[in-house]
Amino acid sequence: YYQEKTSNDGNTAAKSLSTFVSKTNSNGGYYLGRYEASQGSDGKVDCQANKTPWGSITQPNASEKARTMYSSSYVDSDLINSYSWDTAIVFIQKYSGNSNYANKTSVNSSRVNTGMSGDKVCNIHDMASNRSEWSTEHSTHTDSSSYPCVGRGGYYGDSNGTTSIYYHNSTTGNDAYVSFRPLCYVK
Repeated sequence: YYQEKTSNDGNTAAKSLSTFVSKTNSNGGYYLGRYEASQGSDGKVDCQANKTPWGSITQPNASEKARTMYSSSYVDSDLINSYSWDTAIVFIQKYSGNSNYANKTSVNSSRVNTGMSGDKVCNIHDMASNRSEWSTEHSTHTDSSSYPCVGRGGYYGDSNGTTSIYYHNSTTGNDAYVSFRPLCYVK
């Protein structure tokens, strides 16, 4: 029911999946926000510890904020896509000793600041806990015309949510339990 789209269909698609895949392959990887996004004093995205996660934001707005995180001729930034989310899980499972991190459930029962949920592996925080996070994926679920946006990861107080779970929501969805995570890669 969930897939990457190459064009916008209510939600915002990734800038260019083929460019992302090509550049990450040729440059040996990508950079994933270590923490959920927080709002800096300049209104731009920060990814720092012990900050209030940027919640109550729609998927299109989260995408716009992630894309404007860096303005450089060398680096491109975007909202996390399915490839980067899933690759991060594979990386964590391979190098953390936790071969079942994809099925990890939330460890906290309330919202906390970034990096404070107790869900830290390979120096990446809160993928299974705290808040679900918008991605550039698109829902093809039966009600996808009303709920095309996809969030990933577990969130506080949801004992059924896991790191690898998908949630679908509307383009106007800006629930307090949803945040986002940017990614960067060399152009």
